[in-house]
Amino acid sequence: MRHLYKYIMVAIFAIVADIVVAQEVVSDELIRDRVTSYISTSSNDVNNLTTVNYIGHKAEESVRWTNDIRIGYGAPGVLSLLFLDESFIFTYDDMHIPETLPGRVDRLHTNRGPMRRFMTLSANYHRQIKPWFALGCKSSLAGIWQSTFDSISGEKRYSDNVYNIAALVDARFSWLRRDMVEMYSSVGLGLMAHIERMNGALWPMFDIAAIGISVGRSFYGFLEIGAGCTGSARIGFGFRFNDKK
Repeated sequence: MRHLYKYIMVAIFAIVADIVVAQEVVSDELIRDRVTSYISTSSNDVNNLTTVNYIGHKAEESVRWTNDIRIGYGAPGVLSLLFLDESFIFTYDDMHIPETLPGRVDRLHTNRGPMRRFMTLSANYHRQIKPWFALGCKSSLAGIWQSTFDSISGEKRYSDNVYNIAALVDARFSWLRRDMVEMYSSVGLGLMAHIERMNGALWPMFDIAAIGISVGRSFYGFLEIGAGCTGSARIGFGFRFNDKK
């Protein structure tokens, strides 16, 4: 009987101790908030929650600049030279007309001056659709000038001016994006007008930038290696900006 009384007292003491500990746990503010599902948050906490990246979830990359305008100048490309030098253009020379005596005399009385080339001015605009993808338009201008003079008097008789003007839809894909550096490739398709004296021709045209790199933020410089109507190597500068709100 005496041992039973001890066991009952020990059990009562243990129950009381458990109740006291439980009361202390519940009185803790953090645990009470969790138990009652009540969390008090300030306006700053709510704002901070919108910028938190939860563990295991990668934040989506946002578009930094919406618009992109650039001006470039390209070194002569094989394609541009072929068009400007009329290798792809049908002319009267292709008809192999026999030279007449008046034509031969006229040729002996003339002297062609130096040939001047302008290769190749380009202007681009792109709209950034995704951080890795931009869609826009590209234009280019290239030309050759050469004058013919009278062999005796030295007077200018006429000029041979040839122009290539291209307009293309261009898509650019960025495959490396850093704070100051971006590397990309682009492809464009469109039309090119070949203008010579009073004649002209319209041709389908393409332009590819196999590797391009830009350095800078809103104002930047760029270098491209490619092929097409804007030349084999292009260098220039650009400006990025966002829409006004």
